[in-house]
This record gives sequence, C-alpha cells and structure tokens, in this order.
Amino acid sequence: MNDLRSVPYIYSNYTSNHFQWENTFNTISETRAKLNYVDSKNHFSIGADINQITGYVYFDSTFSPKQFTGTLTIYSAFIQKNFRLKVIHFNNTITWQQVQASTDVIHLPQFVFNHSLYYQDKWFKKVLNVQIGFDVSFYTAYYADAYMPALGQFYWQNGTKIGNYPFVDCFFNMKIKHANIFFKTEHLNSGLMGTYYLAPLMPAPDRSIKVGIKWLFYD
Repeated sequence: MNDLRSVPYIYSNYTSNHFQWENTFNTISETRAKLNYVDSKNHFSIGADINQITGYVYFDSTFSPKQFTGTLTIYSAFIQKNFRLKVIHFNNTITWQQVQASTDVIHLPQFVFNHSLYYQDKWFKKVLNVQIGFDVSFYTAYYADAYMPALGQFYWQNGTKIGNYPFVDCFFNMKIKHANIFFKTEHLNSGLMGTYYLAPLMPAPDRSIKVGIKWLFYD
C-alpha cells in the first residue's frame, strides 16, 4: 500500500507568543506491506508488518519542526491467541516493534502486551448476558515523546524513559434485550506499583470508576 500526503500545516507555518516558523517541507511518502495468518477455529492469528516512511516530519528536542530526509523503516509483528475453558476466557496479544537502527527520530516500545481474563455466561434463564473480568496492558520502557503545552504537541526526547508498568482495568458488563450496562474501574492498581506516566513528566490519571448505559430503541 502506497500513500502520499502533505505535511500538516502546523509544521510549515506557526506563530505564537513563544514560537514562530515558516518552513517548506517535501511531501510525505509511506509504503506499507502486511502479511497475516488467521486460524479462526483455534482462535489464533499471527502477522508481520513493514512500514517505510520517506520525509517523516516531527518536533525535535528544541520544539522545532524537522523533516527526516531519508527513509524511516519500522518493523512489527504480532501473535494473538485466545483460550477458553467453559465460561472462562483468556485473550492475549503480544506485539513486537523495531525501528531501523540507523535512524533515531522516532522511538517505540519494543514489546507491547495486552491481556484480558474474564468470566462470560448467561444468567436468569439465559436472559442476562454477563461479563466480569480484568484487562491488563504493559509495554517495555522506551523514550516516549514529551509534551509541550505551549504548542499542544509532542516532541522527540531521549532523556527520560517510561513504561515497564502494568495498567490494570476491571469491568462488569451486562446485556439484557436491547440494553447494555457497564461498570468499569480504570487504573485499578493506581498507587500500588509506583507512578505510571502517559508521557515523560505526565502521570496518568488516578483510579476512576465509570458507569454507562446504552439502550437501542426501535420503531
């Protein structure tokens, strides 16, 4: 798959109390190749991806827009396997990512893990569909982009790493006829395993509880 696109306007022209620039950048070219295998019967899938970007544009550590003149190559692969034992489900996805070693304009976590363990069944004479479980996400440490509030943009940095922290959510979903009701506790482990950062110097929100109702009406 090939894609050509112009550079977002903020990289080319910007004026504020703290920043000002006028740039002329080349068009961004992106080529992507994917290969996937899916075994629906065994709830298993695996795949690989190569993404090449020419003219990648980013904010550097001085908050200035820059264009990488070469070709940036990103490799990734994933494996997904879902297990089921009667009413217990255990879904797993592991993703590997690697940026071409000769470039240092974009950082990605090398591994990303997503897991979901839940109970699913039908209650009250199979009228009420119920799910109760946990979602866990984790990624290895890396130099994530930092945030510049005055610009409202993220910028490249290589001084602070984030990651190596499990993010745990707990959920309880119910469905009866056309009504869906959910209860969710996000960041259940907040304060129990150190500080979790969404970006360098930006701690994630503390534990929170969300409740929602979705009702479909028919004429």
